[in-house]
Amino acid sequence: MNGSGPIIRYVALVIALAVVAAMLDRMRFGIDFTDEAFYVALPFRFALGDRPFIDELNVTQTGALLLYPFVKAYVWVKGGASGIFLFIRVLYVCFFGAVGWATFTLASRFVPRPAALLLGAACVCFIPYGIPGLSYNTLSAGLLTIGLCLAVCGLLEAPPRRRVHRDTLFWAGVAHATAALAYPSVVVATVPTAAAIFALAAGRRPRAVGSYALGGLAFAALSSPVFLQAGVSQLRHVVAYSSQAISSDMNRAPMLLDAFLAQHPQLWRSLAIIAVAVIAARRHPLLVGIASPAIPLLARGSVGAPIVANMNYLSCFALFGPLFYLGMNDRRAARVLLFCGWLPPLFAAAAMGWSSGNGIVASGLAMYASAIFSALMLSIWLSDTAKRWTWTWLRAPATLAPAVVALELLRSVLGDDAFYREEPRKALTAKVAEGPYKGLFTSPRRKAWLAGVTADIRAHAKGERALFFYDFPAGYLIANKRPNVSSAWIFPFAQRSVDDARFFQERAAPGELVMRLNGHHPPMPLDAPVKSRTTPIGQRDGYRLDVVR
Repeated sequence: MNGSGPIIRYVALVIALAVVAAMLDRMRFGIDFTDEAFYVALPFRFALGDRPFIDELNVTQTGALLLYPFVKAYVWVKGGASGIFLFIRVLYVCFFGAVGWATFTLASRFVPRPAALLLGAACVCFIPYGIPGLSYNTLSAGLLTIGLCLAVCGLLEAPPRRRVHRDTLFWAGVAHATAALAYPSVVVATVPTAAAIFALAAGRRPRAVGSYALGGLAFAALSSPVFLQAGVSQLRHVVAYSSQAISSDMNRAPMLLDAFLAQHPQLWRSLAIIAVAVIAARRHPLLVGIASPAIPLLARGSVGAPIVANMNYLSCFALFGPLFYLGMNDRRAARVLLFCGWLPPLFAAAAMGWSSGNGIVASGLAMYASAIFSALMLSIWLSDTAKRWTWTWLRAPATLAPAVVALELLRSVLGDDAFYREEPRKALTAKVAEGPYKGLFTSPRRKAWLAGVTADIRAHAKGERALFFYDFPAGYLIANKRPNVSSAWIFPFAQRSVDDARFFQERAAPGELVMRLNGHHPPMPLDAPVKSRTTPIGQRDGYRLDVVR
């Protein structure tokens, strides 16, 4: 199937544009005061003058370093954070559009352009945990995928006769080093990627691996000043500050595997059906080919909350890849796609599932990349199968098969309950008119509460800093202030609270605002200096206001 008719090209273009438009529309709905606000409050803190790894101690700030230039530019242009969430969400779609472009460029080598376009569109439909924010989660997943696409393209190209910095494999190394900065667990994927490059780059193995490694080292050198400024002892302190949220239990592996299988009860049945289809396609290509576009539907049925349905679907679909690989005709290309594209993310997925407080669900972040390669191998297999059809006019279903993947992913992120810490979609009817959430829709009740909080913060936030605890990092964006503690989002952990208390004692100035959300927690070291140095000014619905004296 070397080409496709104008009608198929038009249909594919319409579907791709509709998918992107639906994702852009999705960005307007739902607000979150915690995780998403934290993702923006971190680089916002740096934009206001605080120093990475010195003033901010949360280890996840590595992802914020990549977002910092955009936040800094936004604050410089706007003079504050008004409307910043909508800006970041549009940037989010643009970023995954870049992932889609990398996928489209790679896929165009193997399948007709309509199929490649739909594969690229599917990349945009990714909102882990129902949070449309550029964070260590999403930046790492996207950059890992871009790097793998570049690595595969580099292996399929003729041996380069140019300087190393113009080698595609060099830029694959840059992308993977950037992904590892955002989420350090991704570094686990670079080892099998380098091994695959060495094994598959016949006749130029040292140069190919060297180009990939030099790309990573070049980015490491470029980003090193921020770490050198902090120093080794301070970096160790950052790790210690965050250690309570990082798992170190080596016995979790069997439990996580059991949890993964329980999460995907449809997996074994789906693999069996696909295996039969791949075998049967050799003798009955037309029958199997017509039905095969429905194969992506076999990844349905995972167990989990609506906000993780997107990740669960990808985790299941990703594991179909080796079976599609078996049906591909071009064995050289098949090996490159499987071992250099599909396989390395699984190593990172295991590391993420083991280390993350979200458990095995977090593996879906890296398996996003494997799922994209599974979809590509599915499309190639169907393209190869369709070449043996005598009724050529029936090849359209094979060309449009990636549309099923894109629409399934779109369905999972547009579900009524797929909005993180928000009410159902039908209740999000009130548009926020001011502040960092300007332009977003939420429920009338939440909008009214936000308006009251915003009025209080703007009336009482003085000086350069403020303190919002324990679950309101959005306060710093509303107030346009830097945190008066060691992180833009603090938790009632005794080990961390010692540092938070020390920071508050040293930096808090008279007149600065302290806002404490109502809630019960054991006494923390931070409580004493806050109580001794503040004066109450009011109790509101869900929170208390004080000022530093």
